[in-house]
Amino acid sequence: MKCDPGKAFPHPVLRPQSTDYPDAEFQVEIDLTRIEGSTALRVTAEFDLSDSDLIALIEAKRAKYVLMVKCSATHQRRAYQTTEMGIEQDIQAGVLSGRVELTPFVIAVQDVPAFQADGWHSDWKQAGPISLHPGTVLALDWPKEYYVDNAEEADIGSFLVVQPSDEVADGAWRCLLNDKLVQILMSAEDYRRFCELRANPPSSAATASLWNGVYLPALLQAINVADADKGALDEYGWYRSLDHQLKLKGLDALTDPKDDRLSDAQALLKNPFARIAGLANGGTT
Repeated sequence: MKCDPGKAFPHPVLRPQSTDYPDAEFQVEIDLTRIEGSTALRVTAEFDLSDSDLIALIEAKRAKYVLMVKCSATHQRRAYQTTEMGIEQDIQAGVLSGRVELTPFVIAVQDVPAFQADGWHSDWKQAGPISLHPGTVLALDWPKEYYVDNAEEADIGSFLVVQPSDEVADGAWRCLLNDKLVQILMSAEDYRRFCELRANPPSSAATASLWNGVYLPALLQAINVADADKGALDEYGWYRSLDHQLKLKGLDALTDPKDDRLSDAQALLKNPFARIAGLANGGTT
């Protein structure tokens, strides 16, 4: 359900821009943050309800505060309920991604044959008590939207992308690092040949040449630039992904190198030179 000020309910609902409860308020502070040292998330909500009759329903456990979490990208729809004044819920990594909508409610969870609040508008009071059933909306507040960026969860191959460019001559390629991804740029003709070779490699040697001749130096360039810029590129998704992957393997974090980064780059790509060395020892060609 969306918080639509123009939506008509068959009963009084405490909500923004409505006169159903002229002197009462339902306001909720919502926050969605990343748990420190993790790609998991934590959602918190603090409920502020001023109508005494609705509060009494909640205290009697006949109604509850509810926080609805919806994420279309991951097809998630979850409702967290409580009779307390707040909710704190941890959400594991990957459950939410992209646009996330969080909407707070108060809903009935039991049948209440005849409910009437002193805070109702006089028109509703004249109409008399109403019957509540589980799921009846009693109050709602504006939804809050967040954008969840899961760049840390991406593996190396997902942010090293090859793209054609009119600015690169045949036989050469270059790295563009000031974007969400690490872009490996090459001419249109070289890009076509590269994609054909990657999709249908004639030999293991051809596959090894791609990893050692393109991906490895591009990754090493990204690591070295990130180290030198001392965190200036941390707004880009590839930076956070790369830093996360280094930490997962127990390697030095970005901007804090203690050893040779060439060995780190090879470790992240699972030692691609081993493929060439294996061919020299009689591997399949």
